[in-house]
Amino acid sequence: MRLSKRIHTIMWIALILIILLYVIPIPINKTFDAIEIKLDNPSYIVPCKIKVYGKYYKNLFTDDFFNGHIIVSNYKLTNEKMRKVYFLKDGCPLEYYYDTGRYDSYGYKIYQEYILGHLYSKTWFRRMTISVYRNNALNKEGNGKINGDWGDWSTIDGYCIVTNATTREEAINILLKNKVIP
Repeated sequence: MRLSKRIHTIMWIALILIILLYVIPIPINKTFDAIEIKLDNPSYIVPCKIKVYGKYYKNLFTDDFFNGHIIVSNYKLTNEKMRKVYFLKDGCPLEYYYDTGRYDSYGYKIYQEYILGHLYSKTWFRRMTISVYRNNALNKEGNGKINGDWGDWSTIDGYCIVTNATTREEAINILLKNKVIP
């Protein structure tokens, strides 16, 4: 009887460890209201929406990650495919890519890659902010497929997209809490 109880206990422990080590994707489909601000221009406030859909991977021993789409209403390039997003303390680049319709000399498709900026967020997209690289503001009017440098981001004159904010002051407070700006 004791051996059976020990085997039963060991099996339960093994099952729990397998569940804890195995990453289960969780579907997510949310739309967030946000505003875009420019840090050096108090009159620049543009309302936007951020749609997030795909699979969220919650990990106990490593960083969580998201595989799917993050679409920002004012940026057409965000309608393209995107790379995985990792929930890192220092943020994660939002990288998008699209099929150019061309092939290399080996017959592989050629993709063009774009980086919107950096995503800063707590787990499950709580307190999400995006620091938009400087030249991406030009992509709002175009088709998002502009070649060249995307610029960089500055804590002095950078563009930021902030969820759960309706005023510039709320957005600045969220950026300070998330340590995006000093």
